Amino acid sequence: MEELELGDIIRKLRIERKMTQQDLMDKAYLTRSQIHYIEKNKRIPRKPTLENICFAFGISIGDLILSQYPLCSSTPNISSIEAPGATIG
Repeated sequence: MEELELGDIIRKLRIERKMTQQDLMDKAYLTRSQIHYIEKNKRIPRKPTLENICFAFGISIGDLILSQYPLCSSTPNISSIEAPGATIG
């Protein structure tokens, strides 16, 4: 899975929700230049801006982060992990 930067994630979510930059501007109280710089990864949004963006998407900041790093659906089998030089007996 390709690792995306925050601006890439925001752009991806905006497009998935069929939102234009204008829609995001209106819902998150941002300017077009703010959205442009954030989506191009040229500016990292401060917490209040990020909260507004998440509000516009109807998600939490945690959901935004987890959209890039989803939790594993399975637990690794630790019995198959071996320490170097260890004997399992």
